[in-house]
Amino acid sequence: MVDEMKAVGIIRLSKSPFSSIVVLVKKRDGTWRFSVNYHSLNQLVVKDKYHILLIDDLLDDLHGSHYFSELHLRAGFHHVHMVPEDIPKTVFRMH
Repeated sequence: MVDEMKAVGIIRLSKSPFSSIVVLVKKRDGTWRFSVNYHSLNQLVVKDKYHILLIDDLLDDLHGSHYFSELHLRAGFHHVHMVPEDIPKTVFRMH
């Protein structure tokens, strides 16, 4: 998985002072999900910078809608723009 993500440019080598551990989680279909455990970094992050709406409010916003779209999260997640100075905080370590 790491080699595949390096090949397409999703991840790159880093010498950042930050690092988090990788957790491989087995999915129901037998494949593996590559997940980075950011718990220690989350303790340093400013809490509630963006208010998350309640599900009832979100559903109220959708009332009367007729068309819905779908977001492919696997591809979309890696296209989220980051402030360049925050990129070193996303480093993970492996064997």
